[in-house]
Amino acid sequence: MSDLPRDYRTTFSTDAGQRVLANILDKGYATRPFPMGSGQVDPVKLAMAEGARRLALEIKRAYDEGATARRDDNERQTRAVTSLSES
Repeated sequence: MSDLPRDYRTTFSTDAGQRVLANILDKGYATRPFPMGSGQVDPVKLAMAEGARRLALEIKRAYDEGATARRDDNERQTRAVTSLSES
């Protein structure tokens, strides 16, 4: 497994990282709808917003995957220490 998910987790696990992640999700329309307005929707702007949304969601997915990887690492370390202490 790549270390990239852990890198995302490390990057966004601080208070500053959480603020940056929230900003990425907001600017990428992952936490709010694309403003449609009352007129005709520009398909190019809508496509660009969808690209931003997909990138923001991919960053969030990688961050979440890093959290799972970190939990798995912690459980492995706990099992290893437990087995050593039982020996």
